[in-house]
Amino acid sequence: MGRFFPTASSASPTVGKPSLLSHDVLPTVAFDAFRKEACNFFSERRQSRAGRCTTFYKNRIKKIIFMKNPFLILFLTTQTFTLFGQQKANYPEPLSGMKRVDLILPKIENEKNHKVEIRFGMKSKTSECSESNSFSFNIKNLKNEYGIQPSRFPYYILPSQIPIETLEFYNDKNCDKNKIVERKLISDQSIQTEYQSYYPVPFYIPENWTIEYKLWKTDNQYKTIK
Repeated sequence: MGRFFPTASSASPTVGKPSLLSHDVLPTVAFDAFRKEACNFFSERRQSRAGRCTTFYKNRIKKIIFMKNPFLILFLTTQTFTLFGQQKANYPEPLSGMKRVDLILPKIENEKNHKVEIRFGMKSKTSECSESNSFSFNIKNLKNEYGIQPSRFPYYILPSQIPIETLEFYNDKNCDKNKIVERKLISDQSIQTEYQSYYPVPFYIPENWTIEYKLWKTDNQYKTIK
């Protein structure tokens, strides 16, 4: 067999050591030379006891970026943030009988020390003597989705037709039971979220519903139960 590598000449297979192919097209000595040339291709290498090359791959591109060109680091970082910043939340259009209401909170100091309690409101016609001021619905009907998967830019969806329950309490003093008035009812069910003013949180609710919220201030300290 003629010269296979610049540093390897033809030779017979080593006794007791099989060649790469059963018909000895590539002798073991030549294969060892191939292994040696492959090792020399990398900047760092080590020979094991069995004569095999263990390679520690060094990424030359990373070395150039992180050691020799800090301006390139800044450029790539800027481009990365630009790429993520160009992502827009994908919100659906309201279905028939529904509307979209965006919860937009103002910027305040120490936002982490505040929580937001969100409830739902609606107007109902009832007797002037009624003292009812709330209604109930199955909170499982409230679906939490995201404008960018898997968990960025949350929004909430209620179905257009949703059963509700109200309890009527009547006061017979100084009122007319036959007189019908319109009152605002607030849901017994609520959700609580972190205070954040960076982006709006859309709610898709029935057209005759409203979004009601109030703020809670905390000291942001956890207490251990003893």
